[in-house]
Amino acid sequence: MSNSISRRNVAKGAAWAAPAVALASAAPAQAASCTPWNNWDYHFEHVQYVGADGALGTVSFWTVVTPGVKPANGCKAPEAVTTETITVNVLRNAGGINRFRPVTLTQADRVTTDIKTHDVAQTSTHPVGSLDYQWTITFNPLDVYNLNGQHRFYTTMSAGDGGVTDGRITNLLQLNGVTQTFENQGDQVF
Repeated sequence: MSNSISRRNVAKGAAWAAPAVALASAAPAQAASCTPWNNWDYHFEHVQYVGADGALGTVSFWTVVTPGVKPANGCKAPEAVTTETITVNVLRNAGGINRFRPVTLTQADRVTTDIKTHDVAQTSTHPVGSLDYQWTITFNPLDVYNLNGQHRFYTTMSAGDGGVTDGRITNLLQLNGVTQTFENQGDQVF
């Protein structure tokens, strides 16, 4: 009699154990399919140009930091982001190939660093569509978030006169590879 009870107990135990094994094997697959997310996000606001196209003027934009938002199928914890990098490109839109138009980028907030990686003055020709200038701006999102009540920093670019040799030099501004439209002018040329 004790042998038959023992068999029943073994059978019950096996029945309960099978679903647990199935659930345990499904857990890693679900964890692997969750969407990674960052603890900080950022976007650009008030991308503006003040000045006549192809002449002296100032380009400016704000970089705004916001807390990351967990997606519907996001992982349990966000990936900690301690640095972000913005790529700022100035592309030749029109004008001469033998002269360059100086553009100077300025950061004055003490929480960002910028590195100039390309300068048109170091190249021999400056055709339309080419990259004239490039900067990378590196920042700590937490530092920017704590910088002021708007959680943002300001970038300015002073554009110098490009002259009229072979046509007025004008440029396009790209932020992280996207050509910007100036909010206050409704066009993309400076």
